[in-house]
Amino acid sequence: MNKNQAWRDPNISMTMSAALHQGGFDGYPSYINSKRISDCINLIQSGKADSYIDAFYNVEFRSKSTALRNFKEITGSIPSQYFSKQN
Repeated sequence: MNKNQAWRDPNISMTMSAALHQGGFDGYPSYINSKRISDCINLIQSGKADSYIDAFYNVEFRSKSTALRNFKEITGSIPSQYFSKQN
């Protein structure tokens, strides 16, 4: 999953869910979204994305609202707060 960045595929198969559960992960959606948010943060911090919105779409979130909701659930803050704390 990490090697080929499968979380970037917006059509990733739900059949991977069983494999993720067997691997000890909470579940398919939470695992994929955590990988996407981590990837998003890396894109922004490395300067490979001009904004968090660009990064959200680069990691294949289909909507800004979904990406923002997941970002807050995973990091505990919205992107502007998160990155201001990092600086």
